[in-house]
Amino acid sequence: MGARRRGVGLVASLAAATALVFACGDDDVAPTPVDAGVDSAKDVAAPVDVTITEPDPPKDTGAPEAAAPFTCADAGASVVDASACAVSFKTDILPLFGVCVNCHGTSGNKPAILVADANATWNALAAFTVPKVSRPLVNPCSTAVADSVLVQTVDKSVSASERGALMPPGQGLPSDVPKIKQWVQCGAPNN
Repeated sequence: MGARRRGVGLVASLAAATALVFACGDDDVAPTPVDAGVDSAKDVAAPVDVTITEPDPPKDTGAPEAAAPFTCADAGASVVDASACAVSFKTDILPLFGVCVNCHGTSGNKPAILVADANATWNALAAFTVPKVSRPLVNPCSTAVADSVLVQTVDKSVSASERGALMPPGQGLPSDVPKIKQWVQCGAPNN
């Protein structure tokens, strides 16, 4: 309905502008209705209703379009300075999630894990809230491994009552948990 109204408004605006030019009688700009051979209002074409359609929104991949500064949810908290972190998300952590792309690649399951785009993947992980625990999967405002939803999600030794679903389903990433914990202790940086 909104697009149709904008179209009608556009036609009305064009008609008003045309009438203004015709009323001014400037021969260099446009002919007046009399100059154009129009005898009466009945000979003037009725305005056409134009419907303007908006393009389809981009497909939601679960990843924000651009990297925005992360805002910590806790009042007074700030993103952890992880400049000295020996573990890199791009080179050490993201490759561990290669097994996850079968379900979280381009299939639409959130969060999107795109091994070719570390920044988009980190943003998707940080933006994703695990419904069962109502906390973000990745929290760059915390170094508390025990509170890390990501660690809880991939560590099968964590009780199911304390986490969402074990990922990958039924197995987790037991051999990768120590590396993920080390990265979380750095504040889970996008590095």
